[in-house]
Amino acid sequence: FDFSKLIARVFALAHIDVLFYWKNGLFLNYQGEKDHDKEIAFVDWKPRGCRLSIQVRADRTSYEHRELIFLRLLVEMIESILESFYPGIQDGIQRLVPCCHCIESGDILLGPYFFTYEECVSAVTNGK
Repeated sequence: FDFSKLIARVFALAHIDVLFYWKNGLFLNYQGEKDHDKEIAFVDWKPRGCRLSIQVRADRTSYEHRELIFLRLLVEMIESILESFYPGIQDGIQRLVPCCHCIESGDILLGPYFFTYEECVSAVTNGK
């Protein structure tokens, strides 16, 4: 994965300020059209383990309204890069989503439980 492709695309997006960037990371600020659309993201690429991590922090109002626009925007951008430059790789990618309840409990020793992306989509589709 060429992380520089992601850096280049982020610079071209409206409503996103690149606060810091380096060879394998980005620290971004998103200010949407609504007052409560304020989100911050940390994107970290670990080439040795071939792992991309996205962490987004949002105001409580964004979280409660389930409008985490910035996370969706980043995931769609990364998927677009993968489809364009690395066709066929999508099948071998494992997408994991941490449990928000585990994160809120703050158990540092155990860490959060990770759901697969497919489990999350299924839960939302089935109204769980």
